[in-house]
Order: sequence, then C-alpha cells, then structure tokens
Amino acid sequence: MKLNLTDQRQKARLKTVSSVVLFTIIIAILCFQFSLLNNATPNNLNQLEDDDGNKIIFIGIFSTADRFYRRNLIRSTYLNLEAPKVMYKFVLGKPATNKQQLLLKFEQEKFNDLFILDIEENMDNGKTFNYFKTLYNAYHPHQFKFVMKADDDTFLHFPNLEKKFLSLPEYDVYFGRKVEHINGNGGGFIAGMGYALSWNLVEFIATKVENNPKQEIIGQEDFLVTTWLNNGKIYYKMISEVNEFYDSPESKKGWSKNYSPGTMLIHQLKDNEWFLNAC
Repeated sequence: MKLNLTDQRQKARLKTVSSVVLFTIIIAILCFQFSLLNNATPNNLNQLEDDDGNKIIFIGIFSTADRFYRRNLIRSTYLNLEAPKVMYKFVLGKPATNKQQLLLKFEQEKFNDLFILDIEENMDNGKTFNYFKTLYNAYHPHQFKFVMKADDDTFLHFPNLEKKFLSLPEYDVYFGRKVEHINGNGGGFIAGMGYALSWNLVEFIATKVENNPKQEIIGQEDFLVTTWLNNGKIYYKMISEVNEFYDSPESKKGWSKNYSPGTMLIHQLKDNEWFLNAC
C-alpha cells in the first residue's frame, strides 16, 4: 500500500526530528567531555585542602599518569595499613594527552589522592625539586614533621615508618638508606627509592635553591638533594637505615635480603608478583 502525501510528510518529519535529537545528544556528550577536560587542570586535580593537624608525616609516592594499575595495586594493599599520623599522595607530572587528563579527572574524583605537579612528566628533570616546592607552597604554614619521597616500585610499611619518624629529631634530619660515594671519600647521599627530610630542610629547598645560580635542579634526583644541602651550607644529620630499607629478595642483587618484621621499605618491586609477595 502506498503512503499518501500526509503520511510521507509525517515520516520525513519524524526522521528529521530523530536526526536532530541524536545530533543534540552527541553534541551534549561532546560538550560535557570538553568541559571536563577544561576543568581537569593540575590545580583542580590537587585539591590540597586538609584540616587534619594530626597528619605530621607526608609521603609522596612518585608515579606517572599511565600507571593506574600500579596505583590501584598500592591502594588495595599497603595503603590499608593504619598509620594515623601519615598523609600520602601519588605525585605525577602533567598528563601528556587529553585522554590521560580525563582519566586522571575521574581517578581524582574517585580517590582524591593525586598530587599533580605543573610540569611535564620526568624523572631527573626537576620533578623532585618541584615536588618539594609545590608541597611547601600548598601546605605552608602547616608544618609536617617529615616529608618523604618514594617510588611506586616500593612497598612501604606505613606503621613501621610512622614509628621510626616519631622517634627521630624534629629538625635537620635527612633519612633513608645511604649510598657511599664510589671514590670512598665520604659524604654520600640517600638512595632515591625512598628518603625523608625534616620540614625545615624542605623549606630551604622550596625557597632558596631555585634562586641560587650555583644550584642545579636537573640531574640525578637523589644525588641532587645532598648537593642542594651542601651547596647551601645547611646543617643536616644524615641518618641511614641499613636493616629495614632493602631490595626485594627476588631481585638477588644490590641490597636484597629476606623479609623482616621491622621492614619499612622494600625496593625493586616493578614485577607485580614480587610486589604482592612483599605485601
């Protein structure tokens, strides 16, 4: 049966309306995603407000935008160990793509544990310096007793770390595991797998290093921390933990040893199975 002219017009009108509705929905979705991308700036992602004065130890776990699986593995394991004096954040550089930016936006809304630096992602091109500087500017005048930097291929036993930190002096402490200079002339530096500084040393790095032409912020990050303090003629006490900061037993190299009850940090856990064994 042939459609009359009225039926044909109604059919055409319905087809047009359907197309307009579909087009409107698509535009709305795109606009929504675009608004999320515009709002997913580093400053918005950080959400730095914190009113809990009991948090006197800040631990920044260095990660990158694409390592969502490792962050979730950490959230599901050692972050469940209770340490009431400890605050932690995952420290990342700026996302490299719009997709990463959007995913970080959703991740932050879900977990609120990302600390996004306003720099390109890197390891030895200033990320550590910008971590200390951004942290100081974000939380000052609140003073943590210690600020720690750790890698995301480490297991951190928060309760044991908390107990250790609370036993240390409040000022001038540079804590971790010491690497001796190869030439054996003394000095050395604390290995980058994990180290902590008293707040007064963080303040020095954040406020003095960048303005001193003799100081470099690009280079091997763990070695640079010692260099900043030495060049600034800042007094500090280097405290080395040789028993409870160690490498994974599975790695069988470096500072590898068997697990111990007082463990504070285990390094070389890039393999997920090794990481879970440590946990």
